[in-house]
Amino acid sequence: MFRRATALGALAIVTFAGEASAAPSARLVYVRDTGAEDCPDEPALRAAVAARLGYDPFFPHAAATLFAEVTREGGTYRARVKLVDEGSVVRGARDLEHKGPRCADLVDAMALTMSIAIDPRSLTSPPAPSVVEEPPRQDDPPPAEGPPAPPPAAVDAPPPRAAAPEIASRVGLFATLAASGWFGAAPAPATGLTAGVGLRRDWLAVLVEGRFDLPSSREVAAGTVETSLVAGSIAPCFVRGVVFGCAVATLGSLSARARGITFPSSDDALHFLLGGRAGVAIPLSGAVEIRAHGDLLYAATPQILRIDGRDVYTLPRLGAGISAGFGVHFF
Repeated sequence: MFRRATALGALAIVTFAGEASAAPSARLVYVRDTGAEDCPDEPALRAAVAARLGYDPFFPHAAATLFAEVTREGGTYRARVKLVDEGSVVRGARDLEHKGPRCADLVDAMALTMSIAIDPRSLTSPPAPSVVEEPPRQDDPPPAEGPPAPPPAAVDAPPPRAAAPEIASRVGLFATLAASGWFGAAPAPATGLTAGVGLRRDWLAVLVEGRFDLPSSREVAAGTVETSLVAGSIAPCFVRGVVFGCAVATLGSLSARARGITFPSSDDALHFLLGGRAGVAIPLSGAVEIRAHGDLLYAATPQILRIDGRDVYTLPRLGAGISAGFGVHFF
């Protein structure tokens, strides 16, 4: 489907330009915006177009100008190809898009569109006919004796054109590491770390995280209570550009300790949390991005801290956290 859409888009440029403007050469202006530095450079794009046409169509003093700009927004690469004639009139434009970690696939589609816009004959020229000599029929008279016929003239076949690229959805692997601050998850505000690994395809992602909350304590009438948390989370997410939203389920072990009393003790309990997450992932360069998000979690397992059999503190059922860190995409 993408190959057909690319060819139709190129035909739209040709239709706007007309035969008078679709010269076999053009001046190339190629721009890679911030975030798209990993896209192939101008020599690579020129080579891709030349491979399709069989010659290099780009000259600095050509009458027509072909503009190509590549940008990146999150995990999506976008390209705009625009043909301008010698009178500075736009004769056609085409927007291309590719969701995935490889910008080279988008540049292949750009090369196809640009080659057709520069030389429409590269799309419409039929292949050279093959010359096949029919054997004489049995009832035909034998050919008259005479000088041998000259060999047929060689027919120059057009240079082969590479097939148009088909951009398929790919599953990408990524990892995250972030520092976190939590409120309502412990007797006092707590800090911690989260690390995760996930898979993403188009606008869907699934992240598996490990969470470690550092000890947080609070003074109570009977002494001091302190808690820490070691847990794992799973978060299915919806991604749109640099913004994402997730459902979060967390299961772990909550450790509680009592200090400042005659007989200090500790205990562990299963802790289960459910909630949601909203955040952003802003690309830095290449496969690295800055990530920040906020969580709102409900404690499905109520936790009450006791000293000597007396209830001294009850953890809130609703807690919130903020996290900031980095993400790395591997493919």
